[in-house]
Amino acid sequence: MTFDCLFYENRAEDLKRKIQNLSATGMRLSFVRLFLFLAAVASIVLYSNDIFPIPAITAGLLFVVFFIFACKKHSAAKRKLKDAEYQYAINKRYIDRIVGDFTSVEDDGSEFFISNHDYCNDLDLFGKKSLFALYNISESDYGRKMFADELLYAPVKERSKEDIIKRQKAAEEFALNPVFLQEYQALAKRKKVKSTPADIKRNIEKAKLPSINVCYAALLWIVPLILLFINPVAAKICSAVIIIINLFVWFINLSQFSIVFNGMTSTMRSVSVLIDLFSKIELSGFKSEMVSIFEKEKYSESLVKINRIANLVALRSQPICDLFINMIFPLDILLCGKLVSWEKKYGSKVSGGMEKLAELESVMSASLVEIISKDVTTPEFVDNSACFKGENIYHPLIKPDDVISNSISIDNNIVVITGSNMSGKTTLIRTVGTVSLLAYMGAKVPADKLVLSRMRIMSSMRIADNLDEGISTFKAELDKISLIIKAGKELKGDSKLLFLIDEIFRGTNSLDRTEGALVVLRNLSKVNICGMMTTHDYAMCDEAKNTMDNIDYYHFAEKYTDEGIVFDYKLLSGTSYKSNAKYLMRLVGIE
Repeated sequence: MTFDCLFYENRAEDLKRKIQNLSATGMRLSFVRLFLFLAAVASIVLYSNDIFPIPAITAGLLFVVFFIFACKKHSAAKRKLKDAEYQYAINKRYIDRIVGDFTSVEDDGSEFFISNHDYCNDLDLFGKKSLFALYNISESDYGRKMFADELLYAPVKERSKEDIIKRQKAAEEFALNPVFLQEYQALAKRKKVKSTPADIKRNIEKAKLPSINVCYAALLWIVPLILLFINPVAAKICSAVIIIINLFVWFINLSQFSIVFNGMTSTMRSVSVLIDLFSKIELSGFKSEMVSIFEKEKYSESLVKINRIANLVALRSQPICDLFINMIFPLDILLCGKLVSWEKKYGSKVSGGMEKLAELESVMSASLVEIISKDVTTPEFVDNSACFKGENIYHPLIKPDDVISNSISIDNNIVVITGSNMSGKTTLIRTVGTVSLLAYMGAKVPADKLVLSRMRIMSSMRIADNLDEGISTFKAELDKISLIIKAGKELKGDSKLLFLIDEIFRGTNSLDRTEGALVVLRNLSKVNICGMMTTHDYAMCDEAKNTMDNIDYYHFAEKYTDEGIVFDYKLLSGTSYKSNAKYLMRLVGIE
């Protein structure tokens, strides 16, 4: 763990004192503003009554200047206060995550859930107690979506070992600088990014803009200026004609202008915060390649240019003002032209920068694995076989005080795990899938050591019937496992598969379960496939031992005391033939 809970508790106290000081400063500045305002009013009253007119007006002007200065200071203090409050709340979330109490996290990514996914439901990607809720710290829509995309598709992305190493180095650098992460998150939280410069490009492409050079429109006013000295009446007529032309051009293109400027107010706010976010990364001084490229590219400078245009767009926010300005000069055409020029010059660069920012925010979230886990390691990747070799791996969603780690080695073979109910079988195979997923995302993993290959992850764990479609639990499981077998048959080249099957064919009779499980094992006993299966079917285990030589057998055990069943959740070699079903039935009164 990079920083223990004490670090964040001390930071919470520092932030609390900062909030108190800023609140006090805000109150003082509020009183100063009121005093200066009243003093300025008093000076105006004295001046209007000819009482000390010169000193009164001088003092009044000074009070107005000081009042404006105090307003700016007060606004800055309020911004700092709000930022400190955000950081305090964010810091508390870090503490909650470290102690394993993160169910209060509001953003659980539920909208990204996919039911017919390789492993989405089985590995708890989204929901109240999920990987997304535990790790996501992105406040932007694009960052959240990118992190969700990593959770869903990292195992199948065309990503080289070198690319994963780049992500690992960036994640490690972020993990060593949690204050930076909190400040960045607070900055993004203070001003939500609702739209991006890409929205401007889409609006421009939709609109059919007039190809009018606004320079000619400005030159038209030279004619009435000259006529003013020759024939004032003609000058007035010429001016009226120019106004009518400008209004006509403006009116017939008004719908197209609306398309271009649609959502510009939101875009202005978004561009403003994006400038701050890009600038914070560019000035971070971080050395990892994924971060240092921002300092090189200076994306913020490109955004500053469009921000200037956006500020001019604000002039047309009031219809009367917009009408009046366009009567004199075709402002809307000018602004459209500037937006088109900006898009041609900087649009592609900024779009690329936004993609990199989204990816970087997903790495920021991945860095939390190192920050909040008690023990982590950097995974090593190999290409020679389908393998997962983990020492003391543990599940990140289990509270630290309750975590039990286990070691497991799977190398181009299959592991079958037996054991009683609630002994830890499902948790272990879910841990293998989760740890693998985190490794592919470029995060450190909760383990002492991990060596694995790049593999597609497919699982069959939480199986449910579908009454609407007339699908039984057994049929649903058959469909799920058939997809795993099909994926195994379709492997090409160096592609590899990791499968995780929990309590295979629990929805059918014992004879069919045994025969069906053996068929599945034979279909998945292939090169470039490794996996884990849990079962209570001891007949299947005995038959597999006699006919298959690429299966390793493990089990979980328990002890019976006067107080009840005691599980140690430690993985042992061999097959277990024990069952605690009758004991559990007696505990609940079924005899």
